[in-house]
Amino acid sequence: PQAQPAAAPQAQPAAAPQQAAQPQMAAGAVARAVAPPPRPDLEAGEAVLGGPLRFDDLTVIEGIGPQIAQLCVARGIDSWWVMANTDRDRLRRMLAAAGPRFQVHDPSSWPEQGRLLATGDWAGFKRLTHALRGGRASE
Repeated sequence: PQAQPAAAPQAQPAAAPQQAAQPQMAAGAVARAVAPPPRPDLEAGEAVLGGPLRFDDLTVIEGIGPQIAQLCVARGIDSWWVMANTDRDRLRRMLAAAGPRFQVHDPSSWPEQGRLLATGDWAGFKRLTHALRGGRASE
C-alpha cells in the first residue's frame, strides 16, 4: 500500500519529460492529451454539406481517399480531432514513406479541415473545401 502512494508522486514529475517529448509521440497520443470538443451534430452537417456524413470519416477531408485514410489510421490518425492536431510535416513524412503514389498529395489543409469537422463548423468546412482541389488551394 505504501509503494503505490510513493509511485504516484514519481508519476507526476515524469509528466514533464513526456510533454517535452510530445513531438515524438504518435499523433493520436498527442491529440488525445487535448480534450476533444463535444461530438458535432452530424444531421446538421449533412444538411449543410448535402450528403451523408459518418463521424470521424477521414475520407470526408478533401484530398483523402480510402487508401490514405487507411494509411492515417495505421499511424494513429484515426479521427477528425486527431487529424486537427497532427503536424503537417508529420503528414508529409507519412506520405513520402508510403511511396510515389502518395507523395503527390498535399496535406497542408488536412489539419484545418479536421478541426472544422471535429468542431462542427460545417459552413466553414464547406467554404474551405470549395476553395480546394485534391486538398490543395485552387488557383
